Amino acid sequence: FNNPIENLDAEKSGLNAAQAGGEGKLGAVTSGKAKVGLAFKCKKAGIIKIEAPKFKEASKYNARVITNYQVNVNPGSPSAPKSMAVISKSDINAGETVIWKVFPYDAFDNKITIDDKSALYNTADFTSKRVFKGEGNDLGVFKISDDKQYYFVEAVVTQAGYHTFQAFYKGELI
Repeated sequence: FNNPIENLDAEKSGLNAAQAGGEGKLGAVTSGKAKVGLAFKCKKAGIIKIEAPKFKEASKYNARVITNYQVNVNPGSPSAPKSMAVISKSDINAGETVIWKVFPYDAFDNKITIDDKSALYNTADFTSKRVFKGEGNDLGVFKISDDKQYYFVEAVVTQAGYHTFQAFYKGELI
């Protein structure tokens, strides 16, 4: 009948949001004059299912869910402290190639897959250098792996000795 319900008890309305996989409730329900709201902060990527008003004792009153909504939460921007950098080999012969890989994660430990949707994660934002005998040199532009799981750069190492590899996201050490 489109009559607004004044001062709806939000707790009894059953309005909630839950993340797939049993993450539980994701927020606080509030109510006011002719409106009910649900606020939540998404930290994990995945599907959030929002159930619109229903009453807790639905079966007792033969009530039903009015509407369901789903929100797809994508990973956030890369985080240097949470991302991971690894080298393909720790012991090589002069003239061999090492591959320096960066696996990007967001601030909430969500793995970032580098696809068309994440085009804003520009390879130019990732830089690296190799330090040998106190001298650092840029390793060039990172490329994206064929499986879109990591960024990488290749380096041929010709001088014997201990080499240190570093990776950065927007200037911050990974």
